[in-house]
Amino acid sequence: GHCGLDIQLDRIGGDLLPALFNEELGAVIQVRREDKEAVMTLLAGHGLAACSHVLGTVREGDLITLQRGGQEVYRASRTALRTLWGETSWQMQRLRDNPACADSEHAARQDATDPGLQAKLTYNPSEDVAAPYIARGVSPRLAVLREQGVNSHVEMAAAFDRAGFAAVDVHMSDILEGRIKLDAFQSLVACGGFSYGDV
Repeated sequence: GHCGLDIQLDRIGGDLLPALFNEELGAVIQVRREDKEAVMTLLAGHGLAACSHVLGTVREGDLITLQRGGQEVYRASRTALRTLWGETSWQMQRLRDNPACADSEHAARQDATDPGLQAKLTYNPSEDVAAPYIARGVSPRLAVLREQGVNSHVEMAAAFDRAGFAAVDVHMSDILEGRIKLDAFQSLVACGGFSYGDV
């Protein structure tokens, strides 16, 4: 979320490092202050009360602090920690890719003012944007093009099916052998992947 954090560690007994750096299953969720009690009640209703805790709050800026017993035990900027976290990936990318590009990307991560990816909707997400294009009761035939190495074609077909299309799996061999002709379809989608090494 590109924000700072104030984390309270009072619930952790004993040595902090083993508790903070372990491989136990866990999750952290961010909840609006006014929804906190409702979320805790919901978690308790699913038998998770004993392992659900309020860890802290978000804050303006870039600072992350850890506190225990009213004492600050650690403080660092989010940007500095993210830079440390990405060090290995950056060095690997420098070997694998163009080093100048890798360096440029790494430098951008160190900019605390970079807001990261931001979604700015220019439409109402509850509006049925497909309605003007797909007549009710009509299912345009859609060819989902497939070849060796293509992936996500099943998910693509499912998405178009839910949008009102009649999705049909079309393998390149079907077209080459004349078993299927593309003029039988109103739409065509080519999925991602590495068909023949993208040749």
